[in-house]
Amino acid sequence: MMRIHIFKACLLVVSSAVMLPSIAATPLTADINAGKTLANQGGGTTAPCMTCHGVNGEGMAVSNFPRLAGSSQYYLRKQLEDFRSGKRQQPLMQPMAAGLNDQQILDVSAYYASLPSTNLPEPTAVDPKAYAAGEQLAERGDIERQLVACANCHGPQGIGLPPAIPALIGQSSGYIAAQLNAWQQGQRKNDDGGLMAEVASNLTAEDIAAVAAYYSAVRQNESKP
Repeated sequence: MMRIHIFKACLLVVSSAVMLPSIAATPLTADINAGKTLANQGGGTTAPCMTCHGVNGEGMAVSNFPRLAGSSQYYLRKQLEDFRSGKRQQPLMQPMAAGLNDQQILDVSAYYASLPSTNLPEPTAVDPKAYAAGEQLAERGDIERQLVACANCHGPQGIGLPPAIPALIGQSSGYIAAQLNAWQQGQRKNDDGGLMAEVASNLTAEDIAAVAAYYSAVRQNESKP
């Protein structure tokens, strides 16, 4: 029953992407070139996005800054709007997003969405046992513990389910672990229906570390780190 509940919740998240007026019903047209300038040079009170997210949106694993390249425009825009409104809280991103207007958010989201999603960093070297445990939880879940697979929403090997559900493949283990901990502790709660908080609440610290290790190391069509 829980698997069906999670699947329906995922469908709700995706369908909501076409119904949110602040995201979908907009008279603005994205300017990718303007978004590239903003990402690389900053604008107004906003520093260049590349300072933390890399020259090509590849992220900065050492500081747990996420990869943005190839994420859907909808998802990126929603996160920036949530940072700006305070719905999603993070000390660095909130003031950055607060310095952006609607057009700039649209432009920079479109720019990062236009970058190659297949240009992934080299997989992280992880402990084989942790990788196997993470693969089990991510791809198949744990029926005995009522843990649903991450793949139910995020797709096989974390390829994502655009526009609303992000890819996890290629993100650093530190970023994924930080987000799961944030969902678990109630520090992040900007999803529809509280789905991620429910999932994260059932994970142990070992589960989080294993899933994070798996997604940092897995690459499409590969089964081992």
